Amino acid sequence: MAPKLPPAEQRETVFVKTNIYPLEVENRIVYRYDVRIYVSRAGTSKERPVDLCKGERDDAEVTLRHRKCMLLLRRALQLYRVLSESGAYLYDLSSTLFTNEPLAKELLLRLKIPVEKLTPELEDLIRVAMRVLK
Repeated sequence: MAPKLPPAEQRETVFVKTNIYPLEVENRIVYRYDVRIYVSRAGTSKERPVDLCKGERDDAEVTLRHRKCMLLLRRALQLYRVLSESGAYLYDLSSTLFTNEPLAKELLLRLKIPVEKLTPELEDLIRVAMRVLK
């Protein structure tokens, strides 16, 4: 084992920024759900699903993947009307969803969005992702 280093001589104030924000909810029930978002080319030879919640650590790739996840989750919640009008959600852009009401159990397993139900922005983002996979 390497010897322990002596304490540092120079002392300096360091400001640290993180992507962690406290979520404070008082006197309310909050529901937590694990999320996995996959895209695939259904009905083609390249049908292998791709997990959008995981991937490259390159900043540009991460930002693009987070955008896709956010838009896909929002679209699924809209299409399937999973939350009521007073429903609210908080999504971490990866694999955790918090809601202020329980989601309908019959919809929890899979929410599929057919290509024809994608928004134009999502279509473009998914098309770019599929081109990269070829």
